[in-house]
Amino acid sequence: MGLREHKVLLITAALLLGLYLIGQTFQMVKKRIESGTPERYEIYRSQLDHNSTTYQAERSMKFRREMMLSACRKYSKNRPSSSDVTYVKNPFLKTSLFFSDKFKVLFCQIPKCATRSQAKFLAAADDLIKESEMDTVTEIRATSLIERHLSARRIRNINEIARKMNTYSKVVIVREPFSRLLSAYRNKLENNKRRDGYAGAARNIHEKYGEGHGEEMDGAPVITLNDFVSYLVDPKSNAQLDQHWNYFHRLCSPCEIQYDYIVHVDTIDDDMAFIINKFGFKNLTFPPSFNSFTDNAKVQKYFADVSPNLVEPLYETYKKDYELFGFMKPSKFQG
Repeated sequence: MGLREHKVLLITAALLLGLYLIGQTFQMVKKRIESGTPERYEIYRSQLDHNSTTYQAERSMKFRREMMLSACRKYSKNRPSSSDVTYVKNPFLKTSLFFSDKFKVLFCQIPKCATRSQAKFLAAADDLIKESEMDTVTEIRATSLIERHLSARRIRNINEIARKMNTYSKVVIVREPFSRLLSAYRNKLENNKRRDGYAGAARNIHEKYGEGHGEEMDGAPVITLNDFVSYLVDPKSNAQLDQHWNYFHRLCSPCEIQYDYIVHVDTIDDDMAFIINKFGFKNLTFPPSFNSFTDNAKVQKYFADVSPNLVEPLYETYKKDYELFGFMKPSKFQG
């Protein structure tokens, strides 16, 4: 073998070794991404994809679904019921489920989880209102439209409902449970001048959980968050029959329906942008929700006045929702 051939062999060997090392590096990066190591996101963002927001939303959806399925295995030892049985057994689904036949997507609506925005979005998506009306249409009209045209209640045939539950993609929007409860409290009970059905509920909570000496203003009870939490954690109160503080899992049957996409209110802009792109919802954007009304700072402020002896029982009361829908136990209460 001449000197020239020897050099060619050396160069070829070096090239092959370089290709091998590149391949090994790529496999290592891929494994880091798939295993969810702390470096995963930065590696992916810098080397594999510039669309980091979409990627992160998709990864979050997959992670939440895995958390849901894992929690379902923990809480339910039996195989999920068939869709028709699930629908019949859970009466809450009749008011929670909405079907977009146009896009073959099922939404489960939970009160105090961006329902106003969901109603407007679904109405526009299924051409019940024009896209230009999304900013001006009232919540009452949008809700009325989807109730009449998209709600499960409008379908009389159980087999048709079961078919859609089995074949449509399934989406649910949820919110950090303590934040949702505070939002419900502020909306339904904090204002002592209400004249609707919640005025009676406020009176009952005031008399039983305000220890008979709660404050009154203009003859109406003043319900504190501490009173409300006492009511929620009392197993004899049947508090969770009210949809505004009922459990997510009771309203939407996650272990039976097994949602494909779980949207969190605190990341709703990115999450819904992913959903819109995934299912081709024309050029729609998801209407802004009023997260600032009960943001994290307000949660911390309000719960600072709640007895520590009630906070842990409140978490235990809603623990299943935390685990099923991918929420961490509030850091202040981790132990």
